[in-house]
Amino acid sequence: MNFSDGYCRDIRQFENWRIQNKCKVNAETLNKYFSILKSQGLLSSTLARKKQSIKKIVILGYEAKGDEVQKAIAEKFFRSIKFQIPEKTINREAVPTDEQIETLFKYMTNRNVQIVKSLQQSGARVSEILSVRLKDCHSFGNETEITLRETKNRRDRTIAIKTSLFKEIQVVFQGKVYLFESRNGKRLNRRNLFTAMKKAGERAADDVTDSRERRVFLKIHPHSLRHAYATNALHETDPTRRLDIYEVKEILGHSNIAITTQFYAHNKPSLKKRLARFESRVPG
Repeated sequence: MNFSDGYCRDIRQFENWRIQNKCKVNAETLNKYFSILKSQGLLSSTLARKKQSIKKIVILGYEAKGDEVQKAIAEKFFRSIKFQIPEKTINREAVPTDEQIETLFKYMTNRNVQIVKSLQQSGARVSEILSVRLKDCHSFGNETEITLRETKNRRDRTIAIKTSLFKEIQVVFQGKVYLFESRNGKRLNRRNLFTAMKKAGERAADDVTDSRERRVFLKIHPHSLRHAYATNALHETDPTRRLDIYEVKEILGHSNIAITTQFYAHNKPSLKKRLARFESRVPG
């Protein structure tokens, strides 16, 4: 299973603390550890991520042993740990436009431009797109379907990009295994794209005078492209191209449609009305 850098760091910190304090992995130890984290004044979102990191490694341990009873007990325990996370919403004015994203291209290498374009067209997470293998890409006319295997919720899902972009990526990267591959045949590190976009955003910000646009450029990062995809899909003026909230939920891979609504439907009441059509038939 693939773990992000942040998750690996969280697991190492927990293991170092546990070994130093000579504790076994049990409910008492976990409660004590999370109480210490809370006392450090960490953000609720950070606490929630650390909980998820530790939960994953604990559950995987029971799965490896085939111990379904302890796995169920552990899952129930982690569900009982609650952190109050403030509501998150995406302000449309903070989402980069297609024109602003294209402006970044002037300050990026062609290889990074191809990755950005794929994120812009698909709505995928950067970790998901960089893990794509060529065997999971299939072109049908003007569209290429890509099966994402290493997703946040561990469920395969399908995204799509233009076939013209897919062919361009193949020419630029010439990958043998991965769609995006380093010159020595390795999988790319997402940190490099974060750094490249940050530097490009700073340079783009220097070229504009509008304070609002400067903020967009200075805060841009790979996940901004995911927000841009969802926002544009829901607010598209052409009804033939507009997606409804349920379709966006499936493309983004959210586990619950409420997450999609929380992020993207807050500033357009009609979207919340459309959501009501699905709530009765979409499992939580």
